[in-house]
This record gives sequence, C-alpha cells and structure tokens, in this order.
Amino acid sequence: RAVEWLEAFLNRFPGAVLVVSHDRRFLQNVVGTIWEIENHGLKTYTGGFNGYVEQREAARTRQAEEHARQASEISRIEEY
Repeated sequence: RAVEWLEAFLNRFPGAVLVVSHDRRFLQNVVGTIWEIENHGLKTYTGGFNGYVEQREAARTRQAEEHARQASEISRIEEY
C-alpha cells in the first residue's frame, strides 16, 4: 500500500518534513511534533497525534478554568 510505504519512508528519513494531513492514523504513525497555528500564534506539541490531542485538551481545560477564576475575581472586585 502506498500509505504504508510513505510511512516507512518518512520514519527512516533523517531530516525534517512538513506534513499536512487529515489522516489521524497516518499522523500518529509518522509525526513526533505537531505545530498548531491558532489565534495568531504557534503552539508546539510533542508525542505524536495522540499526544497532541491530549495536550491540547488539557491546555484548553486550563484556559477555561483560568477564565472562570478571572471572571469570579472581577465579579468579586466589582461587588466590593
């Protein structure tokens, strides 16, 4: 299969390669670092695609918790 050949080739390739794909299995099999462009910024994730998903969700959860804490603090200060 062509995808399997490409995965094997990329895994043996000694240099860096920029890969754009929507195939999660392919990404998990060949990438070690994912760069995500979002909100005018670049974030780096390691650990393959599964690591990326886990780290991104953890970061979003932390961001939502921080937002809730800030909103609570703003409300407390305004009531004061």
